[in-house]
Amino acid sequence: MFCSNCGNNIPDGSVNCPVCGAAVQQQQPQQPVYQQPAYQQPAYQQQPVYQQPAADDGSGSILTFGILGLALCEVPILGLIFAIMAIKKSGAFAATHGGTCYGKAKVGRILGIVGLVASIIMTIYWVVFIIACGAAASSYSHYYYY
Repeated sequence: MFCSNCGNNIPDGSVNCPVCGAAVQQQQPQQPVYQQPAYQQPAYQQQPVYQQPAADDGSGSILTFGILGLALCEVPILGLIFAIMAIKKSGAFAATHGGTCYGKAKVGRILGIVGLVASIIMTIYWVVFIIACGAAASSYSHYYYY
């Protein structure tokens, strides 16, 4: 231990400094100081910023009209209407998106074209069927006299 007055070395257990005679303050043994561990907050990844969905570009409705055009081709008027709507909407889509259809719009356009062809074929079928039924009915009607 060292004297707080003159700084010379003092032997342990001495009451006064042997050099300057200053009273030695007896220091009590210090207990070790334990520090609590510092809390470290876990590092979180930054959450992505919410982005609003893109505005509807109409490709879903093109696909819907194409499906309806194909599905309703046996009812020629409805099939024709929905198929034509799908084709016209896909043309408008292509005009606003660089001249090409892609994704749902492309599939809707293809289904619309197939539905249009199938509706035209079914229209021809029904016209021939009605004519044939009319001809068959008129050919049998002269056999029966009322």
